Amino acid sequence: MAFSDYIQEAWKNHSTQCEKVAADFPRAATLAITHDEINQFVELVIHVMGEHLGKWKEGISFLTNLKKITSFSKNSDVGVAIKCAIAAFQISDEQTPDLRSFTRSEQIRILALAATNLCDRDFKKSKRLLSQAVALAETNVEKRDPANRAIAVTSNNFACGLEEKKSRTPEETEWMIACAEIARKYWELTKLKKE
Repeated sequence: MAFSDYIQEAWKNHSTQCEKVAADFPRAATLAITHDEINQFVELVIHVMGEHLGKWKEGISFLTNLKKITSFSKNSDVGVAIKCAIAAFQISDEQTPDLRSFTRSEQIRILALAATNLCDRDFKKSKRLLSQAVALAETNVEKRDPANRAIAVTSNNFACGLEEKKSRTPEETEWMIACAEIARKYWELTKLKKE
């Protein structure tokens, strides 16, 4: 099977067949050859293992092993994505990675990803993590920094998830509106990146 066929099918099925898609990751890892393919595969792994399944320990183990069998620089976008995802999975799993070894941009992405992972599992912690990411982004972060997209995606997903809830607490409603406003602000910054 070609990687392009695999990734299209996996994304199509990931929300309804999460466990099956995740179980196929070890085999699928051998299909990703180019830098772009590895990047697409890593995005899928992070999304499925982190947000959908909440299998953070397994995600850490898989991503750590993936670094050994694929060829990319640790400073490449793939290397940074894996490094940030591992730290975010650790936070999601109640571990405390030392974020001081990461750049400010990476810290924001880690906090936003951990907030996404916990969005449907731990409202208060997820809210706190996203608030920390936003506070960091408002201090000396370039408008074109990719961390802005991480905040836009997380706050957008948070707002949508809360909007779809059958009943919300007043705190959840207030946070839903705040997240919509955060998402609007940071999507605008991602637009600036492309200009």
